[in-house]
Amino acid sequence: VTQAFGLLGQLSVWGAPSALAQTTFGMLVFFCVPLLLLEWWFDEKHDPLWLTQVRWEVRAAVYGYLILMMVFFPPPVPAEFIYFQF
Repeated sequence: VTQAFGLLGQLSVWGAPSALAQTTFGMLVFFCVPLLLLEWWFDEKHDPLWLTQVRWEVRAAVYGYLILMMVFFPPPVPAEFIYFQF
């Protein structure tokens, strides 16, 4: 936890966020906030299968968003699955 707070403190230099920090924060928000909202909604419903019980339009929107995020934003560096190396 101490290391995490130390890294948060280094995001800005003399109180003004650097361009790298702003870009990193923007990407973090863009990628993580929708998934955190989905996770929060699952927690509020107390039903892990709630998405299967909503209208198909809502399900299609959620699934479509997740698929598009995987297609348009792949990992920046391709990595092999480590267990295949043994």
